[in-house]
Amino acid sequence: MNNMQDKTFKINLKIAGKRYPMWCLRSEDGAEEKIYRDAERNINDKLLLYRVKYPYEDSCDYMTMSAIHISAQNERIKKIHDKSVVFEQLEKLTKEIDDFLKE
Repeated sequence: MNNMQDKTFKINLKIAGKRYPMWCLRSEDGAEEKIYRDAERNINDKLLLYRVKYPYEDSCDYMTMSAIHISAQNERIKKIHDKSVVFEQLEKLTKEIDDFLKE
Protein backbone atom coordinates (compact mmCIF):
# COMPACT_ATOMS: atom_id res chain seq x y z
CA MET A 1 0.00 0.00 0.00
CA ASN A 2 1.23 3.48 -0.74
CA ASN A 3 1.27 6.28 1.82
CA MET A 4 -2.01 7.85 0.60
CA GLN A 5 -3.88 4.55 0.84
CA ASP A 6 -2.61 4.12 4.41
CA LYS A 7 -4.24 7.43 5.34
CA THR A 8 -7.55 6.95 3.52
CA PHE A 9 -10.26 4.37 2.97
CA LYS A 10 -13.24 4.14 0.66
CA ILE A 11 -16.86 4.42 1.77
CA ASN A 12 -20.02 4.38 -0.34
CA LEU A 13 -22.62 7.06 0.13
CA LYS A 14 -26.13 6.64 -1.17
CA ILE A 15 -27.69 9.88 -2.41
CA ALA A 16 -31.12 9.80 -4.06
CA GLY A 17 -30.83 6.05 -4.48
CA LYS A 18 -27.46 6.14 -6.24
CA ARG A 19 -24.16 5.04 -4.70
CA TYR A 20 -21.16 7.35 -4.71
CA PRO A 21 -17.71 6.10 -3.64
CA MET A 22 -15.79 8.59 -1.49
CA TRP A 23 -12.36 8.50 0.11
CA CYS A 24 -12.15 9.38 3.83
CA LEU A 25 -9.19 10.16 6.01
CA ARG A 26 -8.49 7.37 8.47
CA SER A 27 -8.80 8.33 12.15
CA GLU A 28 -9.07 6.56 15.49
CA ASP A 29 -12.49 8.02 16.27
CA GLY A 30 -13.97 7.77 12.75
CA ALA A 31 -14.74 11.50 12.75
CA GLU A 32 -14.09 11.97 9.04
CA GLU A 33 -16.42 9.12 8.07
CA LYS A 34 -19.08 10.51 10.42
CA ILE A 35 -18.87 13.87 8.62
CA TYR A 36 -19.52 12.16 5.28
CA ARG A 37 -22.35 10.03 6.72
CA ASP A 38 -23.95 13.12 8.28
CA ALA A 39 -23.63 14.92 4.93
CA GLU A 40 -25.28 11.95 3.20
CA ARG A 41 -28.19 12.09 5.65
CA ASN A 42 -28.47 15.88 5.35
CA ILE A 43 -28.58 15.77 1.55
CA ASN A 44 -31.16 12.99 1.48
CA ASP A 45 -33.28 14.84 4.07
CA LYS A 46 -33.22 18.00 1.92
CA LEU A 47 -34.06 16.03 -1.23
CA LEU A 48 -37.06 14.51 0.51
CA LEU A 49 -38.14 17.92 1.80
CA TYR A 50 -38.13 19.38 -1.72
CA ARG A 51 -39.79 16.30 -3.25
CA VAL A 52 -42.67 16.67 -0.79
CA LYS A 53 -42.87 20.45 -1.11
CA TYR A 54 -42.64 20.52 -4.93
CA PRO A 55 -43.92 17.11 -6.11
CA TYR A 56 -43.92 17.91 -9.83
CA GLU A 57 -40.36 19.17 -10.24
CA ASP A 58 -37.50 17.36 -11.96
CA SER A 59 -35.06 15.34 -9.82
CA CYS A 60 -32.25 17.62 -11.02
CA ASP A 61 -34.23 20.55 -9.58
CA TYR A 62 -34.40 18.78 -6.20
CA MET A 63 -30.64 18.31 -6.25
CA THR A 64 -30.09 21.95 -7.17
CA MET A 65 -32.47 23.26 -4.50
CA SER A 66 -30.82 21.01 -1.92
CA ALA A 67 -27.34 22.18 -2.93
CA ILE A 68 -28.42 25.83 -2.63
CA HIS A 69 -30.01 25.20 0.77
CA ILE A 70 -26.95 23.40 2.17
CA SER A 71 -24.53 25.96 0.68
CA ALA A 72 -26.52 28.80 2.23
CA GLN A 73 -26.32 27.05 5.61
CA ASN A 74 -22.55 26.75 5.21
CA GLU A 75 -22.26 30.46 4.36
CA ARG A 76 -24.26 31.38 7.48
CA ILE A 77 -21.97 29.23 9.62
CA LYS A 78 -18.88 30.85 8.06
CA LYS A 79 -20.23 34.30 8.91
CA ILE A 80 -20.95 33.26 12.50
CA HIS A 81 -17.40 31.98 12.87
CA ASP A 82 -15.81 34.97 11.15
CA LYS A 83 -14.00 36.61 14.04
CA SER A 84 -12.74 39.58 11.99
CA VAL A 85 -16.07 41.40 12.39
CA VAL A 86 -15.90 40.96 16.16
CA PHE A 87 -12.30 42.16 16.26
CA GLU A 88 -13.18 45.24 14.20
CA GLN A 89 -15.94 46.11 16.66
CA LEU A 90 -13.58 45.55 19.61
CA GLU A 91 -10.96 47.81 18.07
CA LYS A 92 -13.58 50.50 17.48
CA LEU A 93 -14.84 50.27 21.07
CA THR A 94 -11.28 50.27 22.43
CA LYS A 95 -10.53 53.47 20.48
CA GLU A 96 -13.72 55.09 21.76
CA ILE A 97 -12.82 54.16 25.35
CA ASP A 98 -9.26 55.45 24.91
CA ASP A 99 -10.56 58.72 23.44
CA PHE A 100 -13.04 59.09 26.28
CA LEU A 101 -10.39 58.45 28.94
CA LYS A 102 -8.04 61.02 27.36
CA GLU A 103 -10.63 63.76 27.85
